[in-house]
Amino acid sequence: MLALAGIPLFLISLVGWSPWLFLLVPLSGMFTGSVHSIIVVIAQGTIRGGMALASGLTLGIMFTAGSFGTLLSGPLADAWGFPLVFQLTAGLVLAASLATLRLKESAHQRSLVET
Repeated sequence: MLALAGIPLFLISLVGWSPWLFLLVPLSGMFTGSVHSIIVVIAQGTIRGGMALASGLTLGIMFTAGSFGTLLSGPLADAWGFPLVFQLTAGLVLAASLATLRLKESAHQRSLVET
């Protein structure tokens, strides 16, 4: 589902200021925001040390990365424009979805070894 969020983000960079933004922006937010709890549950099965530690680390890293992304995307948008920033964000979302798939596979393999 996270990989689907890259599609509206990329389309935002193509359509510019148009009425399509009223559809694309909520779609992108829905796809990117809906996976936070799934990532936390996967991390709870992967990180040893307790569920609270895994939840805290995962959410802390997600919100810190989001704040740094906001901090860096402003100057990038000023220098090169909004379309490039949205295309870079779409690429980051795709990379994050691939990393999440790898995390899910390693957690599944670890549970198979323990049983």
